[in-house]
Amino acid sequence: MKGALTIIIFFVLLKFNLYAQIVIPDREILKNSFIIDMRPKEQFKKGHISGSVNINIDDLKTVIQSGGIAEFHNLCVILGIMPNKANYIISANDSDGIFNAMILAGLLNYIGIKEAFIVKVDYKDLINAGFPETDKGAKLVYSDWAINYAFNFLTPDTYRRLEKQKNVQVISLNGKLEKGKNVNIVNSKIFFENGILKTCEEIDKIIFTGKRKDKKDIILKGNDILTLFGVKYLLSKVCGYGNVMVFKEGD
Repeated sequence: MKGALTIIIFFVLLKFNLYAQIVIPDREILKNSFIIDMRPKEQFKKGHISGSVNINIDDLKTVIQSGGIAEFHNLCVILGIMPNKANYIISANDSDGIFNAMILAGLLNYIGIKEAFIVKVDYKDLINAGFPETDKGAKLVYSDWAINYAFNFLTPDTYRRLEKQKNVQVISLNGKLEKGKNVNIVNSKIFFENGILKTCEEIDKIIFTGKRKDKKDIILKGNDILTLFGVKYLLSKVCGYGNVMVFKEGD
């Protein structure tokens, strides 16, 4: 069963041209890794992979809204999420679940956790493939470590200077019409079709309307910090853009 599942997932990933950030790990890899389960709390309590912890999207929103990035870092410290371990994120295998996992992975990357991977398979399939399941809570291992920010948000002055440059493509995630020939209005749901993440070639056409990505720098602009982190992870980590900057409006 495990071998057949691995073959199926391999061809799914090959078909949709997703990079190594969206994976199906085996049990040996997970022994030395950290598993974060984003399913609803009720589902997690009924059964989860042994040793995993639960951070669902509602809890994540509450943490960010109440205490920002510092509070998210504190949560990671308490749960034992560390920079020196690979982290695998389990979520619902649909557009909302995958994008929520991208938000969490983007936040982890931002505070200095470089290895954050999304498991592209249903939880039930993992259990059927032989991953150990339990309804017992994991023993938390407190491990203090300092934030090492992966990038800096653009200041308003820097954004105004860069947005006028010809080599810059601004991606507005607010959904409002804006002036400026370098501005492309995008909703995060446009990256999915029928619940499936589009290929990076298709995403490239959405962003640049056919122009080559290596000719442009990208600025993601929006007022929702979680959406910014999710799209940043998608473009930088999944599709390999190396030139994505972020401007948070309203600050």
